Amino acid sequence: MHKGVLAAVLAVSVIVSAMAEREAFAAHPLITDDTGTQGKGKFQLEATGTWLTDQEDTGGEGVREIGSFAALVFAAGVSETLDLMVGVPYVWTETKETGQTTKDDGISDTVIEAKWRFYDKEKFSMAIKPGILLPTGDEEQGRGTGHVGYTAFLISTFETEPLAFDANIGYLYLENRLEERVNLWFASLATRFAVSEQWTIVGEIGATRNADPDYNSHPAFAQAGLIYSPSAKLDLSLGLLAGLNDAEVDQAVRVGVTIRF
Repeated sequence: MHKGVLAAVLAVSVIVSAMAEREAFAAHPLITDDTGTQGKGKFQLEATGTWLTDQEDTGGEGVREIGSFAALVFAAGVSETLDLMVGVPYVWTETKETGQTTKDDGISDTVIEAKWRFYDKEKFSMAIKPGILLPTGDEEQGRGTGHVGYTAFLISTFETEPLAFDANIGYLYLENRLEERVNLWFASLATRFAVSEQWTIVGEIGATRNADPDYNSHPAFAQAGLIYSPSAKLDLSLGLLAGLNDAEVDQAVRVGVTIRF
């Protein structure tokens, strides 16, 4: 089975870890990033958890895959327009096929990124976000690619209170040894609606190039969620993600806690 979520390059375990890597620095539960930065001398710590399931029939046999991951992300404001970030996801997977169950867990590949907001005028802003993936995950267990990977994203944000709109276009170079596609793309659109100072409703759609060279159906998803901010320094988030085609996972539940200091 070679389905993908956000630049998957191996099987289901890396589908999960790649999802963690891609989402690491967005405003959770969104996977789509915005152009906002922390500000010079300010920091952010984010802890997230995701549970996803996927069901597929292969040759008349059902394959059910359950995945989950927890990601810990630290961001530091180098200047008013530049952030440096590092994220480490921990992955759990369970695959059930022909009466057999296979389980695995462990650290996946580490992500290091920088986000620079290079344009900011009135309601519109743009940023670039290059990144590197370090092969800290076990390649033989499918939790990593076994190679250094590279990513680059162009981000735009348009804000007109109480609404904000974000767009991402990205390229990922993920070398691997399983004859998966090395050159991948990612694109997404998101909206944020501030109901009040404490509550924000979010939604998004997105797609990525299928890592399996035998398939031209590209994984696509939609997500809706809520962000509750009891203070300016704390966010609690919940998201429900659904696959829009068979190439994507069926559904995912996503929770997160973000602390700023």
